[in-house]
Amino acid sequence: MKKYINYLIGFTCIIISTICSALPTDPTRPNFSLLGTAAVTATTKTASSQINLQAIMFNNQQKFAIINNKSYKEQQWLNADTQVIKITPQAVTLNKSGEKQTINLQSVQVKTASKLDGH
Repeated sequence: MKKYINYLIGFTCIIISTICSALPTDPTRPNFSLLGTAAVTATTKTASSQINLQAIMFNNQQKFAIINNKSYKEQQWLNADTQVIKITPQAVTLNKSGEKQTINLQSVQVKTASKLDGH
């Protein structure tokens, strides 16, 4: 019986450690594996809502804009009438109810992968 309890405790520890190691370390941490990162806030007010451009992250395959604390790709919708049209290193172009609007970052700070690693 004691051998069975030790086996059960050991098995439980293995399962718990496997589950814990599979969890991400910090789900709110930005993905710094992207090569180009511009992180500065720009805010614009629209008739129905405020659009807060916080960061632009890009590399050759992917482009992301952090707007109102959420990540968006090109062609994604912010809400029912606002769509992300184009993402460049310095700006995001939106289509709001058929009208194009460009939000520029106030200043651009580009970080490369080597700078993020501390090299």
